[in-house]
Amino acid sequence: MDALRDALGSWRREPAHYLPLARSSNASTVFDFPPSSLDDPEKRQRRRSRSGSASAGLAAARRRSASLDDDSRDQSPSRLVDADPSSPVDHPHWSRRHRHVLAVVLAIAAFAGVYSLTTPEVLEKARTTVGKGWDRVTGGHFSSTASKESHYFPSSDELPPGASTWEPACSPSTWSSGNWTPLDPPLRPHTSIWDASPDFHAGACAQNWHRGAWYLGVVPPGTEPGVEGEAQADGQWPMSGYRRRAAGYRWQAGSETCQAEVEQPWLAREGDEEDEGTVKLLQDLVDRGAWLIYGDSLSEQQFFSLSCALYPHVRAVWPYPSMSEWRQVKEEHLFLLPDSPLVKSGKLRVPEDWDYDGSPLVSHVRTDHGLAPDELISLFETVHAKSAPRAFTALYPNLTSLPPFSPPEALLTDVETFSPSLDYTLQLFLRPSQYRNISTSISPSYAPSTTPPDALEIERQATRSGSYRALIFATGAHFSARHFNLPFKPEGGPNAQIEFFDLALRELLNRFARALESATEEERSGKEVVVRPTTMGHDDCHDAEGPLAEEDEKKSSWWSWPDMWRMNEHGANIVRDFNHPLITWLDISRPTNLRPDAHTNDDCLHLSAGTGVVEGWTHYMAYWLRERAAWLDQGR
Repeated sequence: MDALRDALGSWRREPAHYLPLARSSNASTVFDFPPSSLDDPEKRQRRRSRSGSASAGLAAARRRSASLDDDSRDQSPSRLVDADPSSPVDHPHWSRRHRHVLAVVLAIAAFAGVYSLTTPEVLEKARTTVGKGWDRVTGGHFSSTASKESHYFPSSDELPPGASTWEPACSPSTWSSGNWTPLDPPLRPHTSIWDASPDFHAGACAQNWHRGAWYLGVVPPGTEPGVEGEAQADGQWPMSGYRRRAAGYRWQAGSETCQAEVEQPWLAREGDEEDEGTVKLLQDLVDRGAWLIYGDSLSEQQFFSLSCALYPHVRAVWPYPSMSEWRQVKEEHLFLLPDSPLVKSGKLRVPEDWDYDGSPLVSHVRTDHGLAPDELISLFETVHAKSAPRAFTALYPNLTSLPPFSPPEALLTDVETFSPSLDYTLQLFLRPSQYRNISTSISPSYAPSTTPPDALEIERQATRSGSYRALIFATGAHFSARHFNLPFKPEGGPNAQIEFFDLALRELLNRFARALESATEEERSGKEVVVRPTTMGHDDCHDAEGPLAEEDEKKSSWWSWPDMWRMNEHGANIVRDFNHPLITWLDISRPTNLRPDAHTNDDCLHLSAGTGVVEGWTHYMAYWLRERAAWLDQGR
């Protein structure tokens, strides 16, 4: 183990700047380091010395192989006694039997060394130690020392010390440690869907063109939600009793501070007046910048929820055609309305030159995995790169044990992956007024023919004056056998699906960091990247009669849901180890995990908007980003 530890330790470096994970999309990917990043002259000299010894040993071995049976060689004991113990020594007196024994011993030692690379201790060592040096490929660690050497942000003028460890008065863990309490009085039977959605005061949603009945939990889906148990005309259907019962609870945060600062602002209303939480969020979106929600259908549900909670102050736009029979939307935006009651009354302060048609307040870009299909294929190929070091393969033993796919596209199943390239989203986040191309290869829904010129123009105009504050990212549910031809263990043990999630998340974090590095100070000013855990499904959710008191992983045993628990655990560690001051793992998953009773009516993974579950994400994110901004203002 000491030798292995030394071998792993030799990969520790303080790189002068970040390196791309892969420079090409084929199996001959080269992993390279800038010469200045290797280490100091003394270490380089030690490496040269070791290299010299190794060369001498190789030469000696060649001499031995040519003359092992030559009895004329000097075999005097003095030759061995006087030899430098650090240099190779020939042993011409060894018999063939001795050599065979030595070969067996060396083979056993080699096997033990390879086997040891997959032990939990070594994997943890690789994750926490090697990763600090090879941040592009292994651990994805942010080095403050390297940042200073390469003029990396943030300088003391941009970000105060302690940004990586900062927490507000109500931390994510404290807020999440509360419980769901029943409404008093409870909702009556035959109530409307809007009365069963306490955060949706206006009785409508800005995003009203797409899957609204499904989002709200109305089944079978209809054009407009009706009243529970009441027959509707024109194909409309009532809300279910399951959905009404789900709305009968409110989140009681884990401390008085959390309840007062996070939850109470969304409850305080007088008559038709808007609640304080909505006003504060809208003001922050105007003053500080928009939210860019980047994720799958679970993230899409947060966008829909916001379109209801912020109505009638916002309108929705979707520039691109929808995809597949399920009508997924590639990208959508919420814009402030000039005739909003808050704008008209002056309660919402808006600059006189505000661009109501080109400054989104909230945007959502659909992505199943964070990366486009061709990016996922290139990423998988890195595990088979000939130059990939042992420290890399130690982190991904299940992936590296698999043969390369031929053709490479065989990694993907026939189920289409919905995602633009990550560069597209980062361009939107940092430079929303500039050109970007949403088309990608492989995925039919992102072929150039699916994006007509008029859609590109609508999208360009929609963000011409945009400014984003937060990139809110989540993934996990689509890392499964449904999308990837990778082996997995249904019981939730280590498997290639989870390792591919780990690899993809590290790549995403590195590219987030590189994009922020390459941005100008003005472009990255005030920016935050927030990574949210993925959402758990619950077995037999429609039989649930109410919230759980504590999380129960055993209630999430269907499909790939056990893997999603592991992905969240790994994700928390990976983001923590990355240690970037502008990238945060926001663990607010516990309230969601306690709600088997709040899913949609036709599946047990997605959540019904309006029940307070998805709205809770918004409550805490709004609080966290507001407190973070105030803390940064004080430190500047």
